[in-house]
Amino acid sequence: MLRRDGTIEELPVPTDGAHPTGMVIDNGGAVWIAERDAGKLARLRPGGGFVEFGLPTRDAKPAGMAVDSRNRVWFAERAGNKIGVIERGEVREYPLPSSNSAPFFVVADTDDNIWFSEVYGNRIGVLIPATGAIIEFGIPTHDAWPGGLAFDSQGNLWFTEQLGNKVGVLMNATAALADAVRRAAQGSAAGPATNEHHHKQ
Repeated sequence: MLRRDGTIEELPVPTDGAHPTGMVIDNGGAVWIAERDAGKLARLRPGGGFVEFGLPTRDAKPAGMAVDSRNRVWFAERAGNKIGVIERGEVREYPLPSSNSAPFFVVADTDDNIWFSEVYGNRIGVLIPATGAIIEFGIPTHDAWPGGLAFDSQGNLWFTEQLGNKVGVLMNATAALADAVRRAAQGSAAGPATNEHHHKQ
């Protein structure tokens, strides 16, 4: 915490050896952190004091976090191979279609779809909360190890490639998603340009 006089205040997390990793601030101003090695999420209330929430999956290794417009806090479980969400204290998890995909960073789009990078899966995935469906877009560079994600004002999704030593972009990501959903509903195979995979929970 940065004080007005420029000094930094440090707040110990409740669990020793938790290795806090991801962080996000919700719409009410509360700070959430992912306690990677404790398998928990922690919420720092605006008035002070932490509250911890255990995850159903053991050794999930929570990492990146994001908040949607409904104030739901989403997070990636890098070892659990799931995308999780906590809402009003209740945790729900969505398993990824492929094992050992290692979801890492997450970001919400303007429609509250949850996009995430898959380090070992070498894909960019998106979870549609309304249906539980997961759609994945393959990355052209082999073993790119995608990491951080960010949307620009035009709806393009940018991401880093840790081992690929590149920056990638999924142009007009929401339109690409809508097209993938439409083709999945029609039962047609995905084209080679996007290398899409579809999965419904």
